[in-house]
Amino acid sequence: MTAIKIMLIANAGILIDYKGRQILIDALHEGHQMFPATPPEAFQQLLDGEPPFNAVEALLFTHNHVDHFSARMALQFLLRHPDASFISDEPSAAALFDLSHAKSEILDRSRIRTVSWNTADNFQTSSGAFVIRGLSFQHEGSNYADTPNIGYLLTIEGKTILFPGDARMSPGNYQCLASLSQPIDTAILMFPFISTGRGQNLIREVIRPHRLIIVHWPDPARDSQHFTDSAKRYFEKTRDQLMETYFLEKYGDSVEF
Repeated sequence: MTAIKIMLIANAGILIDYKGRQILIDALHEGHQMFPATPPEAFQQLLDGEPPFNAVEALLFTHNHVDHFSARMALQFLLRHPDASFISDEPSAAALFDLSHAKSEILDRSRIRTVSWNTADNFQTSSGAFVIRGLSFQHEGSNYADTPNIGYLLTIEGKTILFPGDARMSPGNYQCLASLSQPIDTAILMFPFISTGRGQNLIREVIRPHRLIIVHWPDPARDSQHFTDSAKRYFEKTRDQLMETYFLEKYGDSVEF
């Protein structure tokens, strides 16, 4: 069977490659405080369509935060790659359209798919071998309770990949998974999930993936409170209670399955 490859771009941003066809999720952004931005060299390769970004056919974004989405970078990419599509939450799509109009670089609206938070669970589309379903999640943190956060469930030749973005770590927030017709093969989650009992319980009891990929790690140079060290220490003490787990921490880190 052909392998699915997942590669980290920056922060939580990833490339998913299957049979030479690729999508990006939350991979074009400016970074923020502790969380690194898309590397300039990676962005240039993306614009130029050079490997490992030579077949990107869709950009997906979960929410309009600067460490997940850049309208400037998305617009540049879409203008350079007229066959690529764009799927996002409503605020990100609005920011993209506003920028395109401000620059008089008008995008074909048929390339843009907007996912409403209120009806995200009804959203489904496909791109080649990728079947993409939307999921509604509340954002982590009381300061971001009003931030629309769209999760994605990707199905690739029967394999399911869950990417919930910055979804709040609570069982109620993941009740949308109860309606799925098949289990989660791979869950791509932010690092606090493996650094607390609350997060690990949610993984084991509610999400229940076969495989776990951890992203959204702080930049080591800016992690003054040592969040990464603390998370890894807790994980080492409890790793036998979790499933197969991979850490993608820096640009280019990848896993194939």
